[in-house]
Amino acid sequence: KAHLYKKKLEAYLKAWSMLGYLTKFENPKSVLIWEKSGGFTTYFIRPVQAREYMIELSRVFYEQGYGLLLDKEAKKLLYEYRNQLHKVLLKSKIEPNDEKAIQLENEQLAKRLQEIFDKLNEHLRKRLEEMK
Repeated sequence: KAHLYKKKLEAYLKAWSMLGYLTKFENPKSVLIWEKSGGFTTYFIRPVQAREYMIELSRVFYEQGYGLLLDKEAKKLLYEYRNQLHKVLLKSKIEPNDEKAIQLENEQLAKRLQEIFDKLNEHLRKRLEEMK
């Protein structure tokens, strides 16, 4: 039982580390970035970071096995974000090593990505708090 608790804690901490890609605060891992100008906000997806997120998510879920230990809500949010990114990358038809940010034409998508981050952040904090 103690071993399972430790593994679940590791899984939630690993999921927490994935927030580095999703955060609203720009950092080297940030997938979604934006520019404000004249009262307007233009949103961009950074394709290199988006691919890194998708690769890391697969590694965490399958290779490291943490996907088995996370609850349904955490998995749903992590994968909804991934699926939205995948659609943007497919639609953009950019080359795999192209670093040029992809402008999002759909502001609702940008808002949804931010909403997923907020929900996931809150959910993971709650789960980790419960595990103390």
